[in-house]
Amino acid sequence: MAIEYVPVYDENGVDVGGYTESVPAVPEQDEPDWNDPDSYHLEAEPMATPVYTKAEKAKRARLLLKGAKRSAGDVSGIERQLDRIDAAARDRGRRKAAAHQRTLDAAKDEVAQARVKERTAPRGPERQAARETRRAAERRLRLVERGAPR
Repeated sequence: MAIEYVPVYDENGVDVGGYTESVPAVPEQDEPDWNDPDSYHLEAEPMATPVYTKAEKAKRARLLLKGAKRSAGDVSGIERQLDRIDAAARDRGRRKAAAHQRTLDAAKDEVAQARVKERTAPRGPERQAARETRRAAERRLRLVERGAPR
């Protein structure tokens, strides 16, 4: 246990002394190495936004209205249907987010590869072609980052 000094002030704000008290020691936590992705873990998986189809949106609205009308009665069947729709939408959102992440990773790899080819290309038309390839890869990466279709 650590000992801490606690100052005491009078009604005019003048320090009139103080006392010491024991406080529990706070264990120090190791700071993760932010350059090593294996030394820290931020999230198990990114939170995906549910993606509802038009039919699911309409069905959910009807079920919610039906449940509100029947709020004093048994609504367990309605809740089960809503849960099924929500689970399907969450799964669809998770798959969409994972597919976008894979596409983003591929676009970043493409840009890195194009930069290396540009750096190692000999001067002249080969370097110009490598530069155009890099620029095209960077344009594709920007489109993927924005979430726009190709």
